[in-house]
Amino acid sequence: MRHFRYYTGIVILVTMMFGMSGCGNESIDAPAEALSAEKDISQEAEQKAAAQESAAASVEETTTENITEEESAGYQIDRSGIPDDANVQAMNLTTNTAVTYGEVLDYVEQQGGTGLADVRDYCLNLPQILDLTERYQDGELVWELDVDGVQISPDVHELDFSGHDLAALDLDMYTLLGLLPDLEKIDMCQCGFSNDEMAALQDAFPEIKIVWEIVLSHWTIRTDAVAFSTMKTCAQTFYLNDDEAKYLKYCTDLVALDLGHNYVTDLSFLQFMPELKILILVDNVKGWENGKIRRIDDLSMLQYVPKLEYLEFFCNRVQDISFLQYTPNLVDLNISYNPVSDASYLFELPKLERLFLEHTKIPYSEFERLQETYPNAQLEYYGEGSIDHDWRKHERYYAMRDMFKNNYVHPLFAD
Repeated sequence: MRHFRYYTGIVILVTMMFGMSGCGNESIDAPAEALSAEKDISQEAEQKAAAQESAAASVEETTTENITEEESAGYQIDRSGIPDDANVQAMNLTTNTAVTYGEVLDYVEQQGGTGLADVRDYCLNLPQILDLTERYQDGELVWELDVDGVQISPDVHELDFSGHDLAALDLDMYTLLGLLPDLEKIDMCQCGFSNDEMAALQDAFPEIKIVWEIVLSHWTIRTDAVAFSTMKTCAQTFYLNDDEAKYLKYCTDLVALDLGHNYVTDLSFLQFMPELKILILVDNVKGWENGKIRRIDDLSMLQYVPKLEYLEFFCNRVQDISFLQYTPNLVDLNISYNPVSDASYLFELPKLERLFLEHTKIPYSEFERLQETYPNAQLEYYGEGSIDHDWRKHERYYAMRDMFKNNYVHPLFAD
């Protein structure tokens, strides 16, 4: 623009000089010609400036594209410390040829570090998938793994390994489950692992429902069972004890549980059974003292089963029934043959229909008050044997027995 003003000034000056020398009519037309020249020069300068700006923008865009391509081409995977079990050959399923693990890494590098790397064309082992996942953290890795004929991908929600001897495959289940962020349930029944091994695995992945068979001395129970009974009678001489009953904590779906006539006194597993509605703890032996049998006397863990509707714990040594304040849904309750003397917690059971308290230490006056409180319920104070007065002749009892035999939730106990 500075040059434009300089030339314009010359034109005007020359024009004035000619006008002053007396060139007739030319002195009148000169100013118009000067203005026209000034306009032409202005347009030419503007066009030149626009062309320069366009060229500069083109150079900048080209430079940016080149930088992006160079950065992408320069992406490299850190190849240090590759474990031996990962640094082995893999099979390219497309070409049906063996490739080195380094060639697999070459392929992943071509994705630029932030893109989708689909390695499903390679038959990789679990250590290779783990190693690739750790090295390609800025991008998304898509893979498939064949485990004894079961196809696994990182987005799987459920897996069924039942009947597959995974223990014999020496498969690292901790590594596998750690690579499956969307997994919700896995069936591992009869996979060759012990109770302790399965329990440890479930503890490590509490967000995954692991279904397995708890194998006890005389019973087997799946961790997704809804009803389980040892089906014991007092005449049988084999028992479930605390060492085995502890695994019941993994049966979190249980609605009905019968542990009658056993040696179970540690009930801490009840903390993990929020759906439990039926519980039988009749005649559970705690040990021997001075030549006499000591039976279960602490039922405080029942505070964790608020949905409880049916409860039998007759023929034990329970005195404290304060846990009943946490079980307001009780319908059927049999506490016979226990040294209970405080009846205060029996008055806050709004759904109660049957209450048996034969051979307790509850005063008869309290029993009369209970009758007034529950005028439409069946209350039994006198009797022999705990189950007289048709305790076991009721539709809910029959429904419960059928649940234990067929592992389902009867409509009478459904939510």
